[in-house]
Amino acid sequence: MVVWSGRGILALIFFLIGCVVPRIVFGKEVSGELVFSIGTLLAGIATWVLGVLWNEEKILFHEEDNQYYRYKNNHTLFWIPMQYIGVLYLISSVVTMWKVSVWGAIGLSIIAVIVLFFKKIKDSDLFSLADKKQIVSKFDKIEKVEENESIWQNR
Repeated sequence: MVVWSGRGILALIFFLIGCVVPRIVFGKEVSGELVFSIGTLLAGIATWVLGVLWNEEKILFHEEDNQYYRYKNNHTLFWIPMQYIGVLYLISSVVTMWKVSVWGAIGLSIIAVIVLFFKKIKDSDLFSLADKKQIVSKFDKIEKVEENESIWQNR
């Protein structure tokens, strides 16, 4: 039985596609470890990036109520958030590549580190807007923030 919430099933689908597509592209002349390593690398990148984008917590301001709300997505596979499944895929890719080629494993490690810093790059001032307030529609699923909780610590 597969347990997921939100778009978490995509983590498993990315893994399955990552295992099948490189085998079709490279054929039987390439070793299975190399194909698996490339497939899990691609699945890990897709799962990590989409997990970071979709599972972010936002503090939103609703102008009609004059209230702040916490908006949190929940995209998991087996109760594990998507971005952490992507990390597991990246680690398995590097470990599998280590069996094939040391230099390939070093290269994949560099790619994995760059992918893992995606969240830091996304949250940097490079991509931020001047106005941090976001308006919430009444149809969004939101959870009220308690009165005694500091709003700005969660930003």
